[in-house]
Amino acid sequence: MRVFTEALAPYIGATMAGASVRGQCDKLAIEDDDVSEAQIEALIAAISPGLHVFVGDEKTATIIRDLRVSLTGLRRPA
Repeated sequence: MRVFTEALAPYIGATMAGASVRGQCDKLAIEDDDVSEAQIEALIAAISPGLHVFVGDEKTATIIRDLRVSLTGLRRPA
């Protein structure tokens, strides 16, 4: 998911963001940007623990909030 990767890249770098998102999308069977609300929340939940390690709790909360706003247009009903 390009939007997810782009949102994470400023914080953890483009390479790490791309690898993290690809890996989690593979695990969650997310294949493109046509995602449900449940898939978005599952991906956020999967990415969050790693973000805590790299940027801490406060910054993770900010990133997740911004990410949810960025993904608004991609959401489809579950």
